[in-house]
Amino acid sequence: MAPTKIVVVGGSYAGITVINQLLASKANQKQEIEITLIERQVCSLGSKDSCQPLTSRCRYINVSLSFILYFLRNLFNCRCDARHHAMGSFRALVNPSYAEQSWIPYTNLFPEGSKHQIVQGKIAEVHHHHVVLASGVSIPFDYLVLCTGSLSPSPAKFNLDSSAEALAITKKAREDLVKSKNVVVVGGGACGVELAGEIKTAYHGKNVTLIHATSKLVDYPGYSDTMKSGALTHLESLGVSVVLNEKVAIEGLTFENAIQVAPRSIRTSSGKVIESDIQFLSVGIRVDTGYLSTLKPANNAAFDSSRLVNADTHTIKVRKTLQIDQEGLTHIFAVGDCSDFSKVPTAAACKFSAPAAVKNILALAENENSKKASKLANGNAPPAMMCLATGPTTGVMSLPLVGMRFSNFFSKLLKSKDLMLGGILADMNQYVVLVTGGFVYFSFGFPDIAVTTSFDCYPFRCKQIAQFTEDVVDEGRSGT
Repeated sequence: MAPTKIVVVGGSYAGITVINQLLASKANQKQEIEITLIERQVCSLGSKDSCQPLTSRCRYINVSLSFILYFLRNLFNCRCDARHHAMGSFRALVNPSYAEQSWIPYTNLFPEGSKHQIVQGKIAEVHHHHVVLASGVSIPFDYLVLCTGSLSPSPAKFNLDSSAEALAITKKAREDLVKSKNVVVVGGGACGVELAGEIKTAYHGKNVTLIHATSKLVDYPGYSDTMKSGALTHLESLGVSVVLNEKVAIEGLTFENAIQVAPRSIRTSSGKVIESDIQFLSVGIRVDTGYLSTLKPANNAAFDSSRLVNADTHTIKVRKTLQIDQEGLTHIFAVGDCSDFSKVPTAAACKFSAPAAVKNILALAENENSKKASKLANGNAPPAMMCLATGPTTGVMSLPLVGMRFSNFFSKLLKSKDLMLGGILADMNQYVVLVTGGFVYFSFGFPDIAVTTSFDCYPFRCKQIAQFTEDVVDEGRSGT
C-alpha cells in the first residue's frame, strides 16, 4: 500500500505543531505516511555541509577557559535558515545576541533517514490534489494542511526570503534606536505594548510614547478588562507615556515601511503634538490566501473560489474540524492565523487547534480504503490567557475565568525570561548549548536551560560540534 502523502505549507508555530503531532501520533506508527513541509525560508544561509542533521547527542564535559574561548571564536556559519521565532522579535530588536538565536534551523525537524522532506519554495496555487510553487514545481498530496500564517509590520515579522535580510533590518533599526531620543510606537495591541515595553526597559533614558486609537490597550474579544487596564498600568510603571483615543497619520510610516527614522512633530487627532525622531507602526495583520484562487472541488470548474475565504480578513473558512468549509475539499485543512478558527490569532491558539486536525487526517487516511465513516474531532478554542513580555524580568498576564492580573514574577516565569525560546528549540529538535564557568553543556531541546540561566543558548548541528571537538583536541596535542 502506498504511503499517505501529507503536505504541510508553512513551518512556523502552526506548521511545526502539526508536524510534531503527526510524527508522535500512535496512529502514525500503524500507518505509513510521508510528510512534506513547504517553507519559503530554508537553507539560504550557510554551506550545504552546515545543514546536516544531528546524528548523536553530546554530553556534559569539563573544559578549560581556552576551550571556551575557542568555542566562542567558532560561533559562525552554524545556522541554516528558516524558522523565525516571531514571539521574540522585539527582544531581538534591543538584544543582538537574542536576534541571532531567534532564527532556528529546520535541519533536525525530521528523523534522519526518514522519507519526510522539506522543500524550499513559496506556494502559488492549490489544486484538488496538488500544489504548485512559485518556481513551477508541482507537489502532490493526499491531505494538505495550510499553515501560511499572517504578516505583521516589521520588526514583528518579515516578508523576506532569508534571515540575513531580516537580521540586517533588525540591526539597522537597533542602531537607529540607540541614536534616538524620542520614540513613538503607533498601535496598542499586544505587539505595540510589548514593543514599547521592550524599548523602554532596554533604554531607560529614552522618551517612549505609545499612541492608540481607542480607550483600551490589547482590546481583544474575550479578554478581561482587568488585563486591558493592567497593560496600561504596567506600561506607565515602566515610564512609557500612553496616549489613548488618539489617531495619527505619520508621513512615510506605512505597513510596508513600519520603521522610520525621521524627525517628526506628530499631531494627533485632538491637536496634541508629540516630538519623535524614530517611529514604529504596530497596527494591522495581513493574511495572504491568494493561492486558493485556483482551488475547486473535483468536476466543478464553475466553482467560485472566493467563497473559501472571508472577504474582509482573507482568512480561510474552516469547520470545527479544521477542514475547509466546502464539500469536496474536506481533505484540505487550515490551522493557525490563516484560518478563521480562532477569533484572536496567537501562537498559543495553534496548540489547541492543531491536535484535532492531526487526528482527523489520520482517521480519514485510516478509513479511506475501508470506506468506513470517520468520526472526526473538533478543535479546541484557546483559553483567554495572555502574557505580555516587556523585558527579561517584566511583563503582565491574566488567566482565563479568574481574570486576575499578575505582574513581573509570573510573567517572567512563563514567558518574559527567554520568550519561550527553549521550548521552540525543543519543538525543532535542536540542541541547546550552554556556556557557563568552566563547562560547556549540550542538551537536546531542553526548555528549562533558556528559562533558568542568564547565559546565551545556541543551536548547533552535531557534525559541527564533532569537527569543533576534533579541532580542539588537535590544538591541545600540538600545544597551541
